[in-house]
Amino acid sequence: MWDFISANAQVLTLCITAATLIVWTVYGQLMAKGLYRSQLPRLFLKQAGGRGLQSRCYLANMGLESAYLRSVFIDMQTADGHARGTVNAYQPASDEEAGGGYTRTGVLGPVQGNAHISLGRFSDLLESSAFDAGLTASRKAPVSTINLQRFTVTAILNYGPDEKLIGAVRDFSLDSAGERVGPTSVDTTLLKGWRHRRRLKRDLQRVMRSDY
Repeated sequence: MWDFISANAQVLTLCITAATLIVWTVYGQLMAKGLYRSQLPRLFLKQAGGRGLQSRCYLANMGLESAYLRSVFIDMQTADGHARGTVNAYQPASDEEAGGGYTRTGVLGPVQGNAHISLGRFSDLLESSAFDAGLTASRKAPVSTINLQRFTVTAILNYGPDEKLIGAVRDFSLDSAGERVGPTSVDTTLLKGWRHRRRLKRDLQRVMRSDY
C-alpha cells in the first residue's frame, strides 16, 4: 500500500487538493446564501384583535435588519371613486400602543429587526386618512360617512444599512354595513425594485410638500 501511495503521491495530492477546494467552495456558497437570505426584507402588515373597525393594524419586521418607517398611505375606494390619504399626523392613544415596548411619539419611526409596531386601530387610521384626503371635515368623522368599500395600506420604510426605500402593501375590505374589516390578500406585497423605489420616493416628496 505504501508503495502505491509513494508511486502515486502527486496524483493523490492533486485529488485531495481538488476535493478540499470543492468542499470549501460549496461551504462558501452556503455561507454567502445564508448571509444574503438573512439580509432580505421580511415585512408584514397584519390585523389583530378581531374583525371590527376597532381591530389593530400591525407592521412586523421579521428580518434581521432594522428599518425606519417614513410614511403610511391609505388608498381608499369609495362609492364616489378613489382617494389617497396619509396617517403621518395620526397620534396613537399612547406611546405603549405604538411603540411595542420602546418610546415613540407617533406612528412613524424605527422598527427593530424581529419586532413589530402597532399602526393603530383601523377606525382611527381610516378617519385620519379620509380627513387628509379631503373626504371629511373632521379627523374624527365616522368611516361610515364616506361609503368606503375597500382600501390598501402602504407602509414606506428605509431598510437595512444602505437605507434603501421599500414598500409593504396589503389590501383590505369592509362589509356592506361598514362594520367589519379584513384582508383580501393572503400575503403582504413588497415593493423593492428600482422602479418601485422611484415611485415611493415621489410619494414621499409629495408628502414633504404637504402640511405634514
